[in-house]
Amino acid sequence: MHVTAVRRQAEVHSHKPQVVSLLVYDISDGGVGVLTSESFGSDEEVTLFIPPRGGRGGRDVRCRVTRCEGDRDRFRIGLVFRDPLNEAVNRLH
Repeated sequence: MHVTAVRRQAEVHSHKPQVVSLLVYDISDGGVGVLTSESFGSDEEVTLFIPPRGGRGGRDVRCRVTRCEGDRDRFRIGLVFRDPLNEAVNRLH
């Protein structure tokens, strides 16, 4: 599933957030694994916009980057949820 995300890079002092597209490949109660063409910094703040599905509404989810590993022309990013997410996880399945 593709999701839209907004990244707020700590090392960049710009007030303009960057919008990126992420491909979710793994999700659990504590976090999510995504693929993207861009590298992310450790502890970077990311907000995921989980789209509505069927009759269910979407949700904005705050995350923190825990890892970023290069894999050919893309990156595997590990994100940990900032807030309890059982409700949002159930919406994705």
